[in-house]
Amino acid sequence: MNIYQNITIKFHMVFKKVLISTFIIFLLVIHTVFATNKVDSLLKKVTKASTEEQITIYNQIAEELTGSNDSLAIQYANKAIILSQKTGKKKEEAIALAIIGGCQTRFFTDSTSLTTLRKSLRIFESIGVPFETIKCYTLLGVSFYNLGDFKKAQEYNFKALSMAREYKNQAHESWILYNIGNIYLSQNEYPLALDNFLSSLAVEEKRGNQEGIAYCLNDLAHIYHTIQMDSIAENYYLRSLNIFKERRYLLEQAIIYNNLGDLYSSRKQYKDAEYFFREAISIKSKLGNISSLALTYDRIGDLFFNQGIKDSADHYFQKAILFADQSGREQYKASALLGYGKSLIAGNDIRNAEKVLIQSEELAKKLDLIEVRHDALLGLSKIDSIQKRFEQSRERLSIAVHLSNYLNKENSKRQMAEMSVKYETAKKEKELITQQTLVKKQQLIMLGLALFAILVIALIVLIYRQYRIIKKTSAELSKQKEEIDIKNQKLHELDELKNRFYTNISHELRTPLTLIVGNLEVLYERESQDGQDKTIYETMLRHSRRLLDLINQLLDISKLEKGKMRLSLQKGNISQFVTLLASSYSSWAQDKRIIFNYNKIDYNCDGWFDADKLEKVIVNLLSNAFKYTPTHGTVTLTLNKDVDKYSITVSDTGEGLDNIELSKIWELFYQSETHSNKLYQGSGIGLALVKELVQLMQGDIEAASEKGKGTIFTVKLPLIYQFSNDIDSIEQTTDFIFEKPIHPVDSIKNTIEEIKPQSDSDSDLVLVVEDNNDLRHFISSNLHKKYRVIEAQDGKIGLEKALETIPDLIISDVMMPEMNGLEMTTKLKNDERTSHIPVILLTARVSQEHIIEGLETGADEYLSKPFSVKELSLRIKNLFTTRQLLRDKLCKMPELNLSEISISSLDEKLLQRAIEHIEAHMDDSDYEVTQFCSDMGMSRTNLHRKLKAITNQSTTEFIRNIRLRRAAQLLKHNAGNVSEIAYQTGFNNLSYFAKNFKELFGVSPSEYTGNEKK
Repeated sequence: MNIYQNITIKFHMVFKKVLISTFIIFLLVIHTVFATNKVDSLLKKVTKASTEEQITIYNQIAEELTGSNDSLAIQYANKAIILSQKTGKKKEEAIALAIIGGCQTRFFTDSTSLTTLRKSLRIFESIGVPFETIKCYTLLGVSFYNLGDFKKAQEYNFKALSMAREYKNQAHESWILYNIGNIYLSQNEYPLALDNFLSSLAVEEKRGNQEGIAYCLNDLAHIYHTIQMDSIAENYYLRSLNIFKERRYLLEQAIIYNNLGDLYSSRKQYKDAEYFFREAISIKSKLGNISSLALTYDRIGDLFFNQGIKDSADHYFQKAILFADQSGREQYKASALLGYGKSLIAGNDIRNAEKVLIQSEELAKKLDLIEVRHDALLGLSKIDSIQKRFEQSRERLSIAVHLSNYLNKENSKRQMAEMSVKYETAKKEKELITQQTLVKKQQLIMLGLALFAILVIALIVLIYRQYRIIKKTSAELSKQKEEIDIKNQKLHELDELKNRFYTNISHELRTPLTLIVGNLEVLYERESQDGQDKTIYETMLRHSRRLLDLINQLLDISKLEKGKMRLSLQKGNISQFVTLLASSYSSWAQDKRIIFNYNKIDYNCDGWFDADKLEKVIVNLLSNAFKYTPTHGTVTLTLNKDVDKYSITVSDTGEGLDNIELSKIWELFYQSETHSNKLYQGSGIGLALVKELVQLMQGDIEAASEKGKGTIFTVKLPLIYQFSNDIDSIEQTTDFIFEKPIHPVDSIKNTIEEIKPQSDSDSDLVLVVEDNNDLRHFISSNLHKKYRVIEAQDGKIGLEKALETIPDLIISDVMMPEMNGLEMTTKLKNDERTSHIPVILLTARVSQEHIIEGLETGADEYLSKPFSVKELSLRIKNLFTTRQLLRDKLCKMPELNLSEISISSLDEKLLQRAIEHIEAHMDDSDYEVTQFCSDMGMSRTNLHRKLKAITNQSTTEFIRNIRLRRAAQLLKHNAGNVSEIAYQTGFNNLSYFAKNFKELFGVSPSEYTGNEKK
C-alpha cells in the first residue's frame, strides 16, 4: 500500500467520525420528524405546568432539538438541571446531563463531554436506571473515540454492549456494535471491524431498520475498498446509497458519493469519479457543510492532478485550502497544501511550491499526520536539490526515510489484516460455491427421482390394464394400503408423542414459574420480614436454576444436532474429577434415605477428557438413578481403567425397564407411559443428550435393565483422543471447577413440615393437595393466617384426608402421582360425605378441553399456573361467601323446599333422606341424634360436619328445626291448637317449643297463627 493510499485511509477515518456523529443524531431523534412543531407544542405547556412537569418538558424539548440545534438543546437541558437540583429529582438531572454530554460530543474536541457524561453516569448507576446507563456508556465511548483514546472507547462500548444484551435493547446493541467496528477500523484491525459491522447489520436486519442497514453497508464497503475488493465495495455503497435516497438523508448521500468517487478514482475511471465528487459537492453546498467541502475539493484536485490537468488541479486545491481555513479543519488544509505544492512543482513554480509545502509539513508535524509530512518532506528535498541546497536536502530526505520506515511497519500490519479479511471472504465464497454445487446435485437427484416416479406410475398403469394380473395388482394395492396405514399410525404416534412432550415440559416449566412469580408477589405485598426472606429466596433460586438447566439441555441438543459443539480437552486425574462430582450427591442421598456407593473408583486413572461434557453425562445418569430409586434403595458409581480406555458405571435398584422401554430410552423426548412415579417422568431430554455427548467424546454407552430390579448404564471413553474436527482446544490442567449439580426440585427435601395455623380453631379448614413440596408449602404459608390448613402430597393421600377431616375447601393440583386431581375430585363429588366440599383445581394444562374436563368432574374453580396469590385468596373468599349465602337461605326459609336451592344432587338427596327420617319419627320425642345417625348410615362426627357445611346447623339443631318447620306448616293450615301441634312434632315441653319457635321465626306460635289468619 503506497503513501497516497494511506492518506486516503486517514481521510476515511475523518469520514467515520462524521458518520458516527450522524448516526448518534439519527438514533436520538428518529422519533421527531416534525421536531419544530413538537417543540412549539411543548413550550405552550410549560407555563401551565407544575415544577416537576416543567423539568420533564424541558428535557423533552432538549431531546427534540438534539442534533438539529445542539446549542439550544443545551440551554433547555440546563433549565431542567436547575429545577431538578432544587426539587431533588436525580433521574431528571441525569437525563439532562446526558443530553448535554451527547451534544458536546459533536462540537467539542476537548474532554468537556467526558466530565458531563461522567456526572450523568454516576447518578444513573446510583439510582439504578439501566437503559439510561447504557446510553451514557455509549456516549462516553463516542467521546473517547473522537479524542483518539481507542482503549477507553472500547472499554465503555463493551460495558454498554454487555448491558444492552442483558436487557435485550437491540437498538442500542446495534449502535454499540457499529461504534466498536469503527474503533477497530481506526486501528486497521479489519477482521475485528468486519465482524462487528456484520453483527450490527444482522441486528438491524432482524429489527427491519433500513437506516441502520445503510450505515452498516457503507462501513463494510469502506473495508472492502481499502483491501482492494472493489466489486464488493461498489455493490455495498450502491445499496446503502439507495436506502439513503429513499429516506432523503442528504448528508449521508454526500458521504457515499464521496466514497464512490474515491473508489472510481483508485480504478482510474476518472470521469465516473468526477461525477460522484460533483454530486457530493452539490449536496454539501446546499447543506452549507464547509469542512466537508474542503475534503471533496481536495479529492477533485488529486483527480485532475493524476490526469495531468494542472490548471483544474490548482483551482480545486486552492478552493480546498480556502474552505479548510474557514472551517478551522487544519488536517484538511495540510492535505490540500500538499496536493497544491506537488502541482506547483510539476509546473516548475519552485518558489511558490516551497512556501506551500513548508506550510503543509509544519501542519502535518503539528497534527501528527505522518503520511502528509513524509510526502511534503520529499517534495521539499527535491526543491532543495534543484536549488543546490544539498545539505538541507539530505536532512529532509533523512527525516522522510525515518518516517517511511515507520509507515512500512504500519503498512505491514495493515496488509496482514487485509490478507486475513481476504482469506475469510474467499473461504466464505468457497463455502457458498460448495453449497450451490450441492444444491444443484440435489436438484438433479430430485429430477431423476421425479422421472423415475413417472416411469413407475406408467408401469403400474400398464400392469393395471392387464386383465391376467388383476389379482396380483389388487394384492399390491392392499399391501400399499397397509403400509400407508402403518405410516399414518406412526405419524399419529409421533403427534401424540409431541403433544405429550409439550404438555409435560409445560408442566415442568410452569410450576417453577408459579413459585418465582408468587414469591415475588409476596415480597412486594408485605415487604421484608425477619426470618422469611432466606427461605423464599432459596426456593426462587432453586427453581430458577432448574429452569436454566432445562433450557441449557435443549440448547446442547440443538448444538449437537447442528454439529456446532466441540470438545475442549484437558489432561488430568479423571478419578479425582469423578470423585468430587459424586461427593456432591451425598446430601441428596441422605435426604432420600438412599445408599450411595462411590468408593469403587480406580484412583490411577489419568488421561485426556472434556470436564464440561463428562460432568453433564455423569450428572444426568446420577440424577436419573436417584429419581427412580425408592427409599432405602441403592445407587452405585464405579470407575475402572483399561489399557487405553476407562469405563464409568451407574447402577440403581429402582423399578427398572422392560425391553420395549429400554430400546426407546435414547430417543429425544421419549417418556415412559408405564412408570408409576409420574412425578419424575421428566422431559425426555437427558438420556438423548447423554448419548450424543458420549459419541462426541469418541465413546460408547450401554444400558441394561430388568423390571423390578433396576438399571445399569455403562459409559466407555478413551484416555487418548484421535484427531478430529470436533476437538476445539487442548490444555493440560489438574484443577477442576464445576457447578454443583442441580437436583430435581422435589427431591431436595423429602418432606416439608406442615405450617402451624395462626388462625383460631373455629376458622375454616382448607386441604392443600400438591405433589410439589415447595409449591404446597408456598400455598399453605399464604393461607395459614386466615384458615386452618392441612396438606397432602398426592391425590390418594388427599382423598383419605378429605374423608377423615371433611375440610371446608380443597385446593388440588391436577397432574400428580398415585391419583391425579381429576380422579380425586370425581370420587369426592360422588361421595355423600364430601360432595358438598368446594374444589379448586390448579394446573398448567390451560387448553379449553382441559378446563372443560376439570369442570365436568364437579370442580368449582379451575386456576391455571402461574397463578396470583391474590386471585387464589379471592376465589376462596367467594366460594365461602356463596356457601354462607346458601346456609342463610336454608335457615330463613319457613318451609324447606330443596328444589329452590342450588345444591348438588347428592347433597339434595342426603338432605331429602334426612328429612324423610325425621318426618317418619315426627311425633316421637325420643328420636334424637344417635338413632338419626344410625338411620342415615353415617358416623356422628361425619354427619355433623356434613350438615354443618350445608346448613350451618349441628345435627341436633337440624332435627329441631325440621320439627319446628313442620309445626309452622301445621299451624298455617289450622291442623290443631298450639299444644296439639307441639306434641305432634315431638315436643313434650310447651315452653321449650314456644321459645325455640320464636327464635326461628321471630314470633310466638300463637302470634304466627294470628298472622297467618290475617
